[in-house]
Amino acid sequence: MTLIKRTRLVLQGTDDELVIPDTKVGIAQALHEWGMSNSPQECGWVITYDNGARVYLVAEVARGSVHHLPIHMPTLLSAVLTSGTDRFMFIHNHPSGELRPSTADLETTEQIAEAAALCGLYFDDHLILTREPKRLYSLAGKGDYIPPKYREVVAERYGGAA
Repeated sequence: MTLIKRTRLVLQGTDDELVIPDTKVGIAQALHEWGMSNSPQECGWVITYDNGARVYLVAEVARGSVHHLPIHMPTLLSAVLTSGTDRFMFIHNHPSGELRPSTADLETTEQIAEAAALCGLYFDDHLILTREPKRLYSLAGKGDYIPPKYREVVAERYGGAA
């Protein structure tokens, strides 16, 4: 299943282009190639896209320590809200190499889901990366997070039926 279409983003203030891959594994590889998953501290990013699978934004929204990533929810949500679309996923790295989510990761996922729902946004997944390319943990893919059906979110926002 294709997650997002291959898209090019030009980094602000440069001529560098990022090619956004079309699968979650591809995204993990791309973040690794761009050096984003190699940080000695935990970092968090949002990727926003529309239901036509066009990417609107890839942005770092959090930076923490080796074993902790504090999330400032207004920063995360404002990145999504100003991106021009309402669908997103959250991605963060584990410098320790541990792929499985911690209790804090699971709690953060629930907090993001609740905040997104309050803002009428669709939170699709939370990915965890390590320094190894192609290694990722998808909380939605493993059943640790069940995203709402997009139709239901849109219907609820506009007062219609799903």
